[in-house]
Amino acid sequence: DEEDEDEEDEETEAEADADADADADADAEAEAKHHLVISDFDGTIKNEDEAESLNKSTARHLAKMEKSGRKIHIVTGRPESDRAEVSHYLEKHNVKHHALHMKPDADAKVPTPKYKVDAVKHLESEGHHIGHIVENDKACTEAYTEAGWHCVHPDTIKRMDAESDANEGGVDTDEEGKKGDGKRHKGRHVA
Repeated sequence: DEEDEDEEDEETEAEADADADADADADAEAEAKHHLVISDFDGTIKNEDEAESLNKSTARHLAKMEKSGRKIHIVTGRPESDRAEVSHYLEKHNVKHHALHMKPDADAKVPTPKYKVDAVKHLESEGHHIGHIVENDKACTEAYTEAGWHCVHPDTIKRMDAESDANEGGVDTDEEGKKGDGKRHKGRHVA
């Protein structure tokens, strides 16, 4: 009888462990669903210098964040009436995103920094965690920072991307390495 009780105890513990693992997986999945990276559109994803120019560094950064389980939300000051144009651009350049937030046409006179902060506050009120915000506009960056969020400028991402690319190819440690056995060492990867 003691053996039967021991087996039942082991089965109960195994079931409890499996339930705990399932709960942890569900919690991690729920956390990922609510962990957002916010990005601006004009001057951040889409370069301002050319009509169809994509900021490749920002696009790679957002793809990396999306691949790591974060949800990408684009918050733009563009009016709702531009939705088809912006959606087409994002689709054409394969910029994956979970949601596109655009200023309602009726709110055209609302300053863009106020609209954006209110949009992100609304996301937080729904239980989302804001990881960071990619934004190029100084007034919007200041408004976001004042509200307590961390902002990253697209130029910072571009610089980090360039440093990462340079280091990935390897860095010669000395002149002898070039003449001798050609050994190369990886540089530090900037994530």
